[in-house]
Amino acid sequence: MGCEFPKERTKTNGKRFFGILLLALLPASSSALAQDDPAARSEALAAKGDFAGALEAAERSLEPDPEEPRGLLLRAEALAGLGRRGDAVEAFRAAYVASLAESGTHDRAKRGIVRCIHARALEEDGRGDPQSALSSAIEALVFDTDFLEGILLRGRLLEDLGRREEAEEEFRTALEKAPSNPRALEEAALFYLRSRRNADALPLLEKRIAAPAGAGSTKGLAWAHFNAARIQVEEGRRGAALVHLRAAAALAPDDPDVRAVLSDLEAFRMQADRIARAETRLLAGILAVLAAYAGLGAFVWRRLARP
Repeated sequence: MGCEFPKERTKTNGKRFFGILLLALLPASSSALAQDDPAARSEALAAKGDFAGALEAAERSLEPDPEEPRGLLLRAEALAGLGRRGDAVEAFRAAYVASLAESGTHDRAKRGIVRCIHARALEEDGRGDPQSALSSAIEALVFDTDFLEGILLRGRLLEDLGRREEAEEEFRTALEKAPSNPRALEEAALFYLRSRRNADALPLLEKRIAAPAGAGSTKGLAWAHFNAARIQVEEGRRGAALVHLRAAAALAPDDPDVRAVLSDLEAFRMQADRIARAETRLLAGILAVLAAYAGLGAFVWRRLARP
């Protein structure tokens, strides 16, 4: 009897115990439910970079319904993360078709297809196969005609294949779609520079230079200043060229090309300044001699004019 609680106290403690137990179990139950949601688990693992685990969880999420759009999308994204690009493209296509009625998933699947095919195009270009790369770039743009990186890549590849007029059309299209985009301005300017069309390149370079701070990369801005300087040098405007080169040197102080041209131009400028100062002194001496001769002539004239 000594170990028994009074009945009322036992009842109260029993209620308190089960209340505390329920509170303790609720978070665990919620966590367990989250763990039991394979789609949520796939997204969480992908966010941590565990794409193998994300793929396994995505495939589990598809067991009840193999055509479920979110599961198909998560599977595609996991495959892309694993570098299985061919499988990823097919998986993204399946998600794209299955999600026609779900705009968010559908758009995400479309972006996935475009990214994977564009990456394939870059890889093919890196292997020195511009024709295959062009086919892939065109395929990517079928899904997203406004994909700027794809338009610029198609322009570069057409140029590499000697189809310069078509390439120029691509760069013009890019500038129409994104007239202030730093990459579009840089790529189009580079095309005109390679075509030796400085008059077309310079306005694009100047527009790139005038872009708001932080737009584009520092390297791209330094490149724009450097090439603007080259054009100015070729056209004899060395003062303007120095301004651009000094800006390029401030942005890319370790760039050997910038340093070399800046050094040459600074030396040329110093030599020109020395020549200009010498010419000024010479001109002043000539004027002084002429003034002296003029004075002597006037003196002689006055002497001769006396009766």
